[in-house]
This record gives sequence, structure tokens and C-alpha cells, in this order.
Amino acid sequence: MSAGTEGAAAHAYPCGMDSALLDLSTDGVRRHGLGQDAFHVLSYNQELVQFVDSKAGTLIVVNSLFIAASSGGGGPVMRGLEATCLTLGAVAILACLRVVLAGRRRGELPSKRPDVVFFQDIVRRQRAGSYVRDFGATSEEELAAQVLARAHAVAGIAAQKFDAYALARSATAFAAVVWILTRAVAVAVV
Repeated sequence: MSAGTEGAAAHAYPCGMDSALLDLSTDGVRRHGLGQDAFHVLSYNQELVQFVDSKAGTLIVVNSLFIAASSGGGGPVMRGLEATCLTLGAVAILACLRVVLAGRRRGELPSKRPDVVFFQDIVRRQRAGSYVRDFGATSEEELAAQVLARAHAVAGIAAQKFDAYALARSATAFAAVVWILTRAVAVAVV
């Protein structure tokens, strides 16, 4: 037990964190502003999710153009190149859909009790006054624990999205090379 939690029983929060884990001090003095720091971590990870979603949207447009540009005409080499470009574009679009559809895995958050951070937990309360009361009764440490649990879930979603995006980016790069080769063959044949 750290110096900051000696003599005080550690409190287990509904998100599965222990209050001893929230003692981030090195000198035994509890750190103030922990809730604000937790919200910054959550915000940063949410921005990563939005960033990769935006990039995936751009790749969907680019690959849609590659697919639309495939005419299916020409000789066997030209048709083969266009089929390759079309296939790579389709793979990239499917990978982009994995980016957009990525979500948290079941069981990721052990909390059974609604917290004051997650939108579905907020609206489970019948009245806004109930939420206001619950929020006001939440200590800064408990709020930080709830926010950090949500940040952990969002970071997992971001990791899934970036993994899927890496495949989409590679398929798009190969599709671009094949599309350029297709255009070069088309010009050379004419």
C-alpha cells in the first residue's frame, strides 16, 4: 500500500479499479485534478477514433474511384490489371468498413452499475434530476476511475480501428500502383 493510502481502506469502484491505483503521487500526497486528467485521456483517445474514421472515409472515396474507373475493356492484360485493381479496391473498402464498424468487445467493462460518464448509463436514469444527484454524489476519484475505464475501452476501439486501417491503407497503395499500370498499358496500347 502506498503512503497516500495507508490507514485508509482501498475502495473498489464499479469499473473494477481500486482507489489505491488512483494514488498517482510519488510523495504520498494525493494528486488534485485527477478527474480533469482522466477526461483529457478519454478525449485524446476519442480524437484518435475520429481521426482514423476520417482517414478510412477518405480511402473509401479513393477506392470507389478506382472501382468506378475499371471499364472491363481491352485485352487480357488490361482486363487482368483492372480486375486486380477492382479486387484491391474492394478489399480496401471492406477493411474501411471494419474501421467504421469497430466497437468494444463484450465484457470489456466489468461494471454492472451505471456510471455517470457513459451515455447509455446516463439515459438509463428516469429523470435528469436523478443523474444530477448521482453525478454530484460521485467523488473525484470515482469519477476519474469511471472515465479512465471508458478511456481504456475507447483505446481498445482505436487499436482495432488502426489495425483495420493498416490493411485498408496497404490495399489502397497496391490498388493505386495497379491503377497507374493499367493507365500506362492503356496509353501504350493506343
